[in-house]
Amino acid sequence: MKSLFLSVIGAISLVALVGTGCTRPTTLGANTGMAYDLAKQNEILDPLAAEKLEPVVGLDGGAAAIEMNTYRKGFEDPDAGFQKSAVTSGVQTK
Repeated sequence: MKSLFLSVIGAISLVALVGTGCTRPTTLGANTGMAYDLAKQNEILDPLAAEKLEPVVGLDGGAAAIEMNTYRKGFEDPDAGFQKSAVTSGVQTK
């Protein structure tokens, strides 16, 4: 009985293992690897960038918080700021 149980488990495992080998390869998008390539190019342009300790210049914390809140509120009612364009609504000539 125990050997029958182990045989069934083994057969199921074998079928699952063989079945996973028959899947199609995944098609990746056109931008796959772009972040890596950009980081590599930036390192080539400035190899000593990691040794610089001064902060990155950009938005201060308060301005960044306001921008993030505005960005997040845009998802609450996405149609609120949407204005129909002439292309989608049609242009009346007469």
